[in-house]
Amino acid sequence: MFPEKKDSLLWAVLFVSTYILSFFPFNLYLLAPVAFLFLFVYINNTTKHVFLKTTLLFYPFYAFHTFWILHLQVEKGVEKFLVLGLLLLPLYLSLYPGLFSLFSRQIMVKKYPVFYKILCVPSLWVILEYIKSTGAFGFPWMNLYYSQLNHYFIASLASITGPYGLSFIIVLLGYLFFIIYKSRSRLLFSFTLLLVLILELSGYLVYKKLKNLKTDSALKVAILQPNILPRNIYDPQEWSKTRDSVLYLVRKIKKNSVDIIVLSESAIPGYFRYSIRAMRLLKDIHDSTGALILFGTQDKRRVKETYRTFNTVMLFDGTHILDLYDKHHLVPFGEWLPYQYKLPGKLKKFNLGWGDFFPGSIKTINISGHKAGILICFESIFPEISRELTKKGAEMLFVLTNDGWFGISKGPIEHFEMSRLRSIETGRYIVRSAKTGISAVIEPTGRVIKKLGLFKKGIIIYNVPFIKEKTFYTVHGEFMVYLSFLIVLAFLVYNKLYTLKERRHG
Repeated sequence: MFPEKKDSLLWAVLFVSTYILSFFPFNLYLLAPVAFLFLFVYINNTTKHVFLKTTLLFYPFYAFHTFWILHLQVEKGVEKFLVLGLLLLPLYLSLYPGLFSLFSRQIMVKKYPVFYKILCVPSLWVILEYIKSTGAFGFPWMNLYYSQLNHYFIASLASITGPYGLSFIIVLLGYLFFIIYKSRSRLLFSFTLLLVLILELSGYLVYKKLKNLKTDSALKVAILQPNILPRNIYDPQEWSKTRDSVLYLVRKIKKNSVDIIVLSESAIPGYFRYSIRAMRLLKDIHDSTGALILFGTQDKRRVKETYRTFNTVMLFDGTHILDLYDKHHLVPFGEWLPYQYKLPGKLKKFNLGWGDFFPGSIKTINISGHKAGILICFESIFPEISRELTKKGAEMLFVLTNDGWFGISKGPIEHFEMSRLRSIETGRYIVRSAKTGISAVIEPTGRVIKKLGLFKKGIIIYNVPFIKEKTFYTVHGEFMVYLSFLIVLAFLVYNKLYTLKERRHG
């Protein structure tokens, strides 16, 4: 049976340690549902201040995975605010699991049918994780589903259920383990074992399908990683170093041997459209290789009555800008003040030092007669954006990022890992170009085919196939989230009826 409530500290330590070990860099993914077993025991044994105590339990995890905040390359005088950011961001992210624990404990202690509890508890987690992750202020960094990235069969299920389906499965198994441990039910143990086997077999079949998706023609890409650190302010050296490093890599490409050269976000400093030297550089690259060039830059264009600045990726043929994509999901308080253009009067000009970029719309671009989707930096952590691009016909996804701002930390590595799940969800090859790394080609199973590590100069050349077939998740979206809302709504109705019945018989 359970330890006495005085042993709650033991369960807290067991939870924190196993939860951290479930994720990168340890990747002991099988521990994720075990961690929730420990969490549910802790919640069950905690009678007071459940919300506060559980919030504090999750704080070490989020602090560990956002420690890169202290390594951010920022202007002088701003460094002191990074410490405040490291204190507040993990606390904010921990509030949602704290709410989950508060609500789930109320379900656990009531004499509701076990079936309702088994469905409602994981649904609560999914709803809160979804709320935390969406909207202008959404931040799905190290969500629960990322713990299964290297559990390839289970991770493959994201192409059907979406990422939140993986979170549902983990919490469901953890709660089943908890009930088994509490009741010693052999029947429930057999059911859980069968469920695990079904999930693994289903994952294997889906994995095989992702591995063998029907491909169309291929695009021979050359990903350039110049390894030039970004600057906070204009610096002539950044331009000269960028030019020299890019030209050094381009010399490794034979004439007409690749279809497209891919450079990172902000690969060309300043505004390409208005820079003669930048146009001349890319024209020289095109003339020497015969390849199209996909690259990140800033752009300024007229929107209605006002000129707006965009974080943009352009496709260039040596003479013309053939197509472009403007970043849709901007970094709040980094690239813009959310909804500032909808604010009244002088509030539109309110500024505390963040960028003044304007959000674009989610759209595909045309490359060699095929539709492709672009994810610029921050956008690659949002599953809804890659899904929308694929739903609109993208046959290949490109992630262009400049992760040099993270400095020497886990930040760029974790950012790279998240792109792997986007590949699984959409069933698309991902071409990732990062200015200082990690650049890579990722196949639809989430496996990395080729990659260049952090702070290395180099080039990746690979024949990347286009894929037209859409995954179930691409077509049907976040049905697991909607199902979770319906389950919780049904439970609330049941709870109301149950309460009225108790009062009547009281």
